[in-house]
Amino acid sequence: MSSLLWKQIESFAGAWRAEEDVRRVLAQMPSRHRSPRTGLPERIEMMQAGGGRSGPLRVAYFYHLMSQSPFLAGAEAPPGLAEWLSDATKVATTYRLQLGWMRAQLPGFPMLRVPQLVDGAPLVSSDQIHHIPWARQDFAAGYQLMSAPPRVAGSGRELGEAAARVAEAFAHEEEWRQFEGAQAALTASDIDQLRRVNTSLRHEVRNEAVDQFEPGNLIRRLEFRHDKLEGALDSLTGDAANYARSFDVLNDLLQTTLETSLDYLVEFDRPSVLSAVDEIDLDGDHAEFSVNEMVHVGGLVYVPDAAIDEVGIVESTSLTMDHGETRIRVGIKVLRGALEGLDL
Repeated sequence: MSSLLWKQIESFAGAWRAEEDVRRVLAQMPSRHRSPRTGLPERIEMMQAGGGRSGPLRVAYFYHLMSQSPFLAGAEAPPGLAEWLSDATKVATTYRLQLGWMRAQLPGFPMLRVPQLVDGAPLVSSDQIHHIPWARQDFAAGYQLMSAPPRVAGSGRELGEAAARVAEAFAHEEEWRQFEGAQAALTASDIDQLRRVNTSLRHEVRNEAVDQFEPGNLIRRLEFRHDKLEGALDSLTGDAANYARSFDVLNDLLQTTLETSLDYLVEFDRPSVLSAVDEIDLDGDHAEFSVNEMVHVGGLVYVPDAAIDEVGIVESTSLTMDHGETRIRVGIKVLRGALEGLDL
């Protein structure tokens, strides 16, 4: 990830914060209220505690997804919920259109032959609980022919312009170029191999098969879909395998920047700075360390220690005991270029 991309992501977040609907959604987010929280902020906090941690761009999607969970089902609606949810849904709709347009800029779209995007695969399934699913209607919307995302009534022109600059920055990323090259290398034999694997996978992850394995638990249903997908990917060979795996790498870049990081930056503006970090273990672009400060999965943190000295996205947290003292063990994915790009 380049610093240029992070500069554009930061600018994009700023354009989102200027939207009036976003301001109203942010006003009720738990981060804007001191503990103990009550009313609507408490309800949103309950949803986040149940696994739906998200910022203002995705909070409506996860709220609707979690609405029937034990954390929310049957609870009395707090004052202002309907109005806030209406604003949050408008924000989510605009964001969803922009995300669909961004995905449509991928090389080869809409003819993406990767197993990850067949009907029933995790990325397109309604069981998806970690990211915004790829919508089948986006493949027929003609977004790849548009120079900017479609505008929603009430949204500012600056939002679309910022999105277009982000898309331009993506095209210069190594992950983007590698996927473009992998696609260009496909032969007729490779395409036939992908077609056969995709047909088989589509049958394995059809809803009837998933329902038979697990009728209700979204986590188990998603794990089933992931297991079948991994089997399909492992069966690919040669340039077909390289094409599919390079899509994984590019999609991870999109998820990291356009979903988790953008949503966080719209809410918090800057990564939080960790003041005291020790017991550091490095493994490529992943690191673990101990801190005394509370951090949350999905949050952005700046680790000033010389061994890392970069921004990271929190992937895991756990409590440990050290000579009677409680410490927090944190795992992050290091976001190369973010420190310079976000101008910390």
